Amino acid sequence: MQQGWIKLHRKIQDDVFWKESREFSKLEAWLDILLEVQHSETQSVILGFQIFKVERGESLKSYSTWASRWNWTLSKTKRYFNF
Repeated sequence: MQQGWIKLHRKIQDDVFWKESREFSKLEAWLDILLEVQHSETQSVILGFQIFKVERGESLKSYSTWASRWNWTLSKTKRYFNF
């Protein structure tokens, strides 16, 4: 296996290939998680009447939100996260 890393800009999500309506592969779902989680220091987010602190690497998205993004069923999404 080759070593090293690559830089992947979040702007990739604006590309027509990323936005096309399709079922995501497991790899695309993993990349989507990496692109969507909080990337900066702690941020406060208001949801409803509550304030949540989101740390680097965390997300407040629900299973149903991820399922909708990836065109997956809710059960497939839950299995993916519980793998």
